[in-house]
Amino acid sequence: MDERFMRATGATVLGLVLAGVAIGQEAPTRVVAGAKVLSPAGESLGTVKNVVLSPTGHAPEYVLIATPLGKTAVPYPTILALSRDGRIVLNASRLEHSPSVTDQELVDHGDPAWKKQADQYWNTPY
Repeated sequence: MDERFMRATGATVLGLVLAGVAIGQEAPTRVVAGAKVLSPAGESLGTVKNVVLSPTGHAPEYVLIATPLGKTAVPYPTILALSRDGRIVLNASRLEHSPSVTDQELVDHGDPAWKKQADQYWNTPY
């Protein structure tokens, strides 16, 4: 694993393992704001609005996806596993039923309820 990649993206070995990347495999590209979110059939579902950093600001923790129905936060390791050529590929119904998040919830670090909802929905350990 390239140490420069891990420093530049904030990736950890645990995060990469959760994303399905074995040690020694090439890590997926990092996720950036503006990336397209598509269905497996190529239908546009939304865009990456932002990458939410951990409270310390050292590592990406969630990816905020904007859709016509609102915004949802997806754990970063989950998104890394779904990244293909700078795009995120998700099942439309999975995205439609995901928990929504507001801008106020994102800036209120005292209430992690939205994180727990996102982690439970996307099956990521909290």
